[in-house]
Amino acid sequence: MNTRVVNGIVLVVVVGVLVGVGSWIASKGHFEDVEVEIDESSEARANPLLACERILTKLGLPTESRRVIATPPATDTTLIVVGDGHRVARSMLESLRDWVDRGGHLVIALPNDASWLDALKHANDDTIDRDDAEDREDRERALFAKTFGFSIGARPANAGSTIALDVGGFELAVDFDEARVVSTTSSPVDTFGVEPSTAQAISYERGRGRVTVLGSVEPLTNDHVGEHDHAEFALRLARLLPDTRGVSIAFDLDGNVGFLKRLWTAAWPMLAPLVVLALLWAWRAGKRFGPRIPEPVDDLRDFADHVRAAGEYLLRSHAYVAMVAAARGALDRSITRTRPDLARQDVTARERELAQAAELPADDVREAMTASPSASSFVRMVRTLERIRRSL
Repeated sequence: MNTRVVNGIVLVVVVGVLVGVGSWIASKGHFEDVEVEIDESSEARANPLLACERILTKLGLPTESRRVIATPPATDTTLIVVGDGHRVARSMLESLRDWVDRGGHLVIALPNDASWLDALKHANDDTIDRDDAEDREDRERALFAKTFGFSIGARPANAGSTIALDVGGFELAVDFDEARVVSTTSSPVDTFGVEPSTAQAISYERGRGRVTVLGSVEPLTNDHVGEHDHAEFALRLARLLPDTRGVSIAFDLDGNVGFLKRLWTAAWPMLAPLVVLALLWAWRAGKRFGPRIPEPVDDLRDFADHVRAAGEYLLRSHAYVAMVAAARGALDRSITRTRPDLARQDVTARERELAQAAELPADDVREAMTASPSASSFVRMVRTLERIRRSL
């Protein structure tokens, strides 16, 4: 058979196998729709209004987010701030107030924090600026509310349910979750079609600008901006002033999130393995080092202990030349003291006399007296020198 026939047969067999396998899978298997939860990105975990920023930009209103406010934006930009003002400096409050008076639109989205009730009971108290107020953070929260002329009440009876708001002529369904009632002494005030006694969002003029207060930031957050009419609600709020050209979001107005928390939020997939590795290293190091060595007894040591310790150190350091030289010096002093006649003889004659006295081969005596020591000959040379010294 030629090559073309063989290739055709192989192709038919392969197609048949694929069709058979496909038919078997189709008869045995079935399709299921499974909803998979996708974790938030590190950017979304750090910025709770990231989705709101992206939606407003897609809808034609350029939006940027920043953690805190360095300087207020241009007056044709709506500024949305998330926080209760408990860490905002007075200089920044004054800058924001002046910015609103010049024509800016400030949207204050309050957190669902029970501390507001305790803090804002002082909001209209003349002693709020004094140093004897109960708590510094409560004092700053109250000053924040007083600066922009609003106050917070209890949760309304319909808290947690969806309400209909009239925003710029559009009826929108919004759920403020457990938001509290917000109110102001300014007039006129827009409660978006809701009774003032239960209003969870208000907007009022201040100077040439406008202040809008939301009893809760929940409708604008990543988890809820896609629900009900929250996205359009955010867009209509941002465009309450007709000449608005952009939006700026400060999602951590109070500066609550420190550097370490931001680092962990943004980079925990990389930091977690490093922490585990550090713990494993500490465990292995502790196991290797073992228990602590007991403290040595603080008493007087014998001189022989010091000599022995010095010898052990020199031996570990391979200082063979120094140790053999010391042994030769000790032998020379013994010869000078006990056999001065040997000290006056030449080297050859002295070695012969010493070999006879110690009953050792002449070559061993010569090696001990003149050769350079090594690791293999050190012990033998020292033993020979010591035997010669004892024979004198």
